[in-house]
Amino acid sequence: MKYFLQMHDRVRTVSLPESHSFIYKQEVVGKSWAKINSWMSSLISLTLIKWKQHTKRCIFVFTVGWILVKKLLKDQKYSKLYSGEVAVYDQRKIHSFYSRRPWLVVARLAKMLWISMGFNVRLLMDCYSGRLEVNERHRARELANILCKLGPTYVKLGQALSIRTDILPEAYCTEMKKLQDSVTQFSTLHAMDILKVELGISDVSDVFSYVSNEPVASASIGQVYKAKLLNGLDVAVKIQRPSILDDITLDLHLLRKFAPIQVKIINMMNGNATMEKADIDMAHSLVDEWGRGLVAELDYRTEAKNTMQFIEAMKIRGLNAVTSPSVISELSTNKIIVTEWIEGARLDKDCSPDVPRYQV
Repeated sequence: MKYFLQMHDRVRTVSLPESHSFIYKQEVVGKSWAKINSWMSSLISLTLIKWKQHTKRCIFVFTVGWILVKKLLKDQKYSKLYSGEVAVYDQRKIHSFYSRRPWLVVARLAKMLWISMGFNVRLLMDCYSGRLEVNERHRARELANILCKLGPTYVKLGQALSIRTDILPEAYCTEMKKLQDSVTQFSTLHAMDILKVELGISDVSDVFSYVSNEPVASASIGQVYKAKLLNGLDVAVKIQRPSILDDITLDLHLLRKFAPIQVKIINMMNGNATMEKADIDMAHSLVDEWGRGLVAELDYRTEAKNTMQFIEAMKIRGLNAVTSPSVISELSTNKIIVTEWIEGARLDKDCSPDVPRYQV
């Protein structure tokens, strides 16, 4: 090899035979990689030396940072916002709570941007390349998945938009409809823990002889399990998602914060002037109204009460064909609701001849 390199030093200025050109190129590439490896080794060595010089400082910074992170995680028990009281939407209380905890707001914003960034970039690329219609179904599925990842507030928003074909294309509305009962599940183990705490029992078998291993449906606020009581009655057990009130109140706080910016952007896109007070007050009112309904929906006792009132109203009117599953009141709380199990099908998926079909 040494002789070979010396030979190349002698003939560097002359043309090499075809058979030697490949070998010469390999040597040149090999020397280049050797230089790169040398630089990388020097860089790593320098980094290690700097680390050793500042070890104590780094350990101190890491320790302080870890203590602060633990404190923040401990303070993320935002349920203190509604601790020991009935949850009622109060934007002033929510604003006051999160204004004193800006790190929670920043962390949520960062997560939202991270989850949605790829979709936004691809949508812009489709727009500029004229491929919006070609990729519409794929983008619709992406958006539905993103809403699931963002949590219950945005799943609810997707559900509301699923019937608004005047706002969204048909492909997007179709994917949004899947959010009604096909949302990402949370742990069954966690669900059973919530069930035991709410019913004040040490084991699920104290009340139920059977509970399905997996939920039969999962929605934005909770998921449903099929179960059997000790008396043999088949029931549906709906269990609320953990920390859902915390997630929703934080998202509502952010929606209200960014409502003015959204209003200005929409007006600018439509070529309209923004009436500062009137338009922004309207946007705040819409968020507040939606927030009141959304927070109220989290109390399953209200749902149980409304269900029983509906059943009674149908009986009074003699409409026996219209009913709702009976509520097991003694097994229902603000976070779980137990009803009798009824076999049936969704109207939009039912093929029975007595179900009317309307062509729009």
